[in-house]
Amino acid sequence: MASATADLVLWTIILALFVVVAVVGLALARRIQQWARADQVAEPFTLQDLREMRERGEISEIEFEAMRAGLIGRILAPATPRESRDDPFDDAGPRTEQD
Repeated sequence: MASATADLVLWTIILALFVVVAVVGLALARRIQQWARADQVAEPFTLQDLREMRERGEISEIEFEAMRAGLIGRILAPATPRESRDDPFDDAGPRTEQD
């Protein structure tokens, strides 16, 4: 009987340790996931944010224009057609005069 009780206590401790490790692991995984999400590149300012910063005097007119141009450039860059780029190669290989 003492052996069965000792085994029960041992397995209860092992199960409790497993549960604690699982909870700590899930908490760490969630924290790492939140940390990774925070590191994703996001547009730091919207055009409205820039306007408001200029109105509050936090940035000058020159800084506003420079940041506005950069923001608009990043917005329009993905919409640029592939053919208009200067890259002579595409996924199909080098371009020829027939392309």
